Amino acid sequence: MTPTDNFISHLIELRNRLLRIVVGLSLIHILINVTDKKARTLEVAKLGAHIIGVHTGLDQQAAGQTPFADLAMVTGLNTGAKVSVAGGVKAATVRQVVDAGADIVVAGAAIYGAADPAAAAKEITGLAHGSNAGAAGGFNWLPWVLAIGAGLLGLFLMKGCNKPAEPTAEVAPSAEVMPADAAPAADAEMCIRDRVEEMPRKNIIRTSLTDRGALIQVRDLAEAAEICNYIAPEHLELSMDEPLAFSKTIKHAGAIFMGRNTCEALGDYCAGPNHVLPTSRTARFSSPLGVYDFQKRSSLIMVSAEGAQTLGKVAATLAYGEGLQAHARSAEYRLKS
Repeated sequence: MTPTDNFISHLIELRNRLLRIVVGLSLIHILINVTDKKARTLEVAKLGAHIIGVHTGLDQQAAGQTPFADLAMVTGLNTGAKVSVAGGVKAATVRQVVDAGADIVVAGAAIYGAADPAAAAKEITGLAHGSNAGAAGGFNWLPWVLAIGAGLLGLFLMKGCNKPAEPTAEVAPSAEVMPADAAPAADAEMCIRDRVEEMPRKNIIRTSLTDRGALIQVRDLAEAAEICNYIAPEHLELSMDEPLAFSKTIKHAGAIFMGRNTCEALGDYCAGPNHVLPTSRTARFSSPLGVYDFQKRSSLIMVSAEGAQTLGKVAATLAYGEGLQAHARSAEYRLKS
């Protein structure tokens, strides 16, 4: 869905008002799912957009597309807006991005998907610096720091460790218990192949299934639940007669689609609270976006006189250990002896 010009104008006006309070707030318009990117670039630049974003999605990257042609087109229009680029940016391509005129570069998977994210970030930064060392006026490092910092933050939020991301898969266990040597997996694969051939984006789908897909046949529903909880999928379809009972065995999943009538596409567009879900196994420790994420809470701590006698000694001991004598004394003042 492309934002209307009126909507963009309102956002820009809001940004200009907020600038009185927040310094450096900018409106970025990302060229994704836009048919005529040149025309749209000129339109949003005329409306006052501060940043034009060139973005190549994962499905487009899987089909072999890169952002460089669009980047060259946008920078060549000389709209006055800054240009950001995301999608497929890595050590091997970062020079090309910078030389093409990008003001802001987002390096995501090349950092958080690396075995050593810090080393990957350093390498990308060094290559970018080397390609612009002699540029007039110097290179603006703030956007790079922000983009690479965002990539590193994504690493810890998405993976929780410095290991390469494990492949993910969506699992829809059958309500029937099948022996491990039965044929349903082969039948399912054949059905998938037939359906893929009917799709306009079949080349992208094939690449996605080959690189990131898995078809897992389980011995029983208990094993299915164990695998689901290990994968912690963003989406989990329970295509079975009694999904409610089985859902009680699922501890880690973003959105669970209950029963054969509840396909995942409904959750994408018109069912459920929203489609902002934990990806890359982060459902192990995070939840779908909800109203509670926008609520502010305070902790209320109230200790009785008797409780202060016990906790005060503990707090004083720890405070002295940290070298915070005033903290320790504040707890000791409340001790009766």
